[in-house]
Amino acid sequence: MRRFFSTCGALPLLYIILLPGSLEAGSILNYPAGVRQAAMGGAAAALSGDSGSAAFNPATAAGIPGTRVSLMYDSSYLDTSVYYASVFTPVLGGVIGAGILWYDGGTLRINAPDDPGMHGKRVRAQSDYLGTLTASGRITGRIDAGVSIKYYSSTLIEEYSADTLTADAGLIWHTPLFSFGAETIPGRPYSPGVALGGSVRNIAGELKYDRVSEEIEILSGGGICYAVRVTPEDEGVFTADLVYTERNGAVPYFGAEYAHRGMLFLRAGYRTSEGLDGFSLGFGLTYENFALDYALMPDSTISRRHLFLIGVGL
Repeated sequence: MRRFFSTCGALPLLYIILLPGSLEAGSILNYPAGVRQAAMGGAAAALSGDSGSAAFNPATAAGIPGTRVSLMYDSSYLDTSVYYASVFTPVLGGVIGAGILWYDGGTLRINAPDDPGMHGKRVRAQSDYLGTLTASGRITGRIDAGVSIKYYSSTLIEEYSADTLTADAGLIWHTPLFSFGAETIPGRPYSPGVALGGSVRNIAGELKYDRVSEEIEILSGGGICYAVRVTPEDEGVFTADLVYTERNGAVPYFGAEYAHRGMLFLRAGYRTSEGLDGFSLGFGLTYENFALDYALMPDSTISRRHLFLIGVGL
């Protein structure tokens, strides 16, 4: 939240909070809770088999092969941070998952000379929590579906709170388009074909701080993913999304990943709405059931975001 106006007690008091690193109300609902996906420019609506993609399209969780626990940290802007933990596991032919995210908006000093009780007081600027429950699975031979229920709670300057319940829903169609080879034949070029995904996020909900109400922004759109094994040791993944919001219209996102021996991953992406600040880079390392991911997002001229994730397969 960049601005907030209120009255305090019997004496009218106007707080105008300008926080370069703060988030607008409800924006955590759209947080890219996956370091791989962040490095790939946020183009993940059809990137299945990775728990981090569920924030973009809950149907992507259907491809997760086993139980996965992930812990993520995002340095965000200035003195703000994001912490996220999730667990996904196969159940009855589908996949269920749960995640909890905390946004720490840092601290600020209140400048209110007319209120001695508040003037000079240091408070936490913003503290947001997001809890998510996800269920997904294969509904036909080539189509996956998923839904996420999200509970969001936000507190500004330790005094004004709001919460809401909302949901995401999505589909993925694993088409045979441009497929070739066979996955079971090692050493041969192979591609399962083009995957097409679509989702609607934040289907309902409203935030109300004191007497100030804000509707949650609905995101809708789709994406494409094409994975190909070129040699026995080298694979590539290419993604592109188009996301529509009433505020920004239709915005494209692009991502790519190179994998060597399934152990080293190099990633890059571009969010077209942010100019030169829209580029992102990252890498990943895996060994047996352990994974480490990193992403660099130069989101502004005053700050660079560093994202880290540790994943464990059980």
